[in-house]
Amino acid sequence: MRNLFIQLDNHEAVHGKKEFLSAQINMLELLKSLKSYKNWRRRELILKTKFKAKLTNFKKNIRELNSELPRETEEVTVKELEEASFQTKESFEETKHRKDIEAQLQEIREKLARLG
Repeated sequence: MRNLFIQLDNHEAVHGKKEFLSAQINMLELLKSLKSYKNWRRRELILKTKFKAKLTNFKKNIRELNSELPRETEEVTVKELEEASFQTKESFEETKHRKDIEAQLQEIREKLARLG
């Protein structure tokens, strides 16, 4: 095996070392971020699992309570409650979005009024 040597002046050598060290710093910061992400993701999955278990237990309790309550002509099921909750969430999101747009429009109108 034959060794090849390249002659670099001092400026090029220092610049190369700086670039190499900078790349090492970036790599270590990336590894630190990845480790942090993994920890957060693991915590998220644990919390999701706990939440799902509690939600299942909550649904079970609602069904039991619903079976103990007196019957009416219109019976509300858990599924209907979930659908109503979803619709409420959608309308909330829509209202929030609408209010945000209205606030932006009002701000622009005020700026126009100030300009004359």
